[in-house]
Amino acid sequence: GVVLGATLAGRVAVVNPFGSVLTQNKRSMAFCWERFSEFSMAAQGAIGRLIPETRRLECVDAAELSRAKDEWVVKSDYGCEGDEVIVGRDVTSAVWAETLRMARPGRWVAQRWFDARRDATGRTTNFGVYVVAGCARGIFSRVAEGATDSAARAVPTLVSGEEEEKSNHGGTE
Repeated sequence: GVVLGATLAGRVAVVNPFGSVLTQNKRSMAFCWERFSEFSMAAQGAIGRLIPETRRLECVDAAELSRAKDEWVVKSDYGCEGDEVIVGRDVTSAVWAETLRMARPGRWVAQRWFDARRDATGRTTNFGVYVVAGCARGIFSRVAEGATDSAARAVPTLVSGEEEEKSNHGGTE
């Protein structure tokens, strides 16, 4: 509350603004799947193509998660760099059962496992998009040999193009 008040009063600049909470929280992905029918057909297509099936942990049948552990990943809503991400197919049944027992409803999601695209050396790349004033303005890329975690390499990514140049110069050049 103190930081929010200082921000609103113009005394503090927050680099990662409070509005980003929605895009960073993995429960927002669950919202898209749990309210799927309320989205336009175009949005439903994008959700189906781009967002792995995600459910709030408290809305998933625990027996289903237990029975089909190889099909699910459980993660905290604000996990970072693979922290607090448990991939069912990568752990023993005992670890999976303990994870489901300890994961706190209201703070965790279950996400359908998907096979990430890998490059010729077997590495995966995760892209984080920076949004400024509602527009994509940058990408933070992480390359990992296994699951993305704190050992992943941060890779500079340059985004450039004619349309971007026009928008930066008011379309006059």
